[in-house]
Amino acid sequence: MFGVSLFFAPLVAAIPAAAYAPALIIVGAMMITPILKIDFDDYTELIPAFTVIALMSFTYNIGVGITAGSFCIHSSSWRRGDGTNYMRDSGCFAGYRYFFTSSTHTNSYNSQNALSFE
Repeated sequence: MFGVSLFFAPLVAAIPAAAYAPALIIVGAMMITPILKIDFDDYTELIPAFTVIALMSFTYNIGVGITAGSFCIHSSSWRRGDGTNYMRDSGCFAGYRYFFTSSTHTNSYNSQNALSFE
């Protein structure tokens, strides 16, 4: 599969950005429409959704946004009183922390990234 993609890589690279920019704009608009379904009166839904949207936008990293949003969902459910799954949530926190610190910071943030603190 990788060998086949090596053959098509120059063909795909030859397509100018102006050719696929309208399609990306349409996909972005389609991704924005579910925001209307968020219950803005319920902060346990609003804060994780805002966290995901903001961090995906500002860090240019989907994994950071999803990880932070999942953390917010679990912490807000714990604060809300759904503490029955506390041990499961603690395991999720440990897993999120492991993936966030091991994969995101060592691979994505390098000296060429504008958000790098190195």
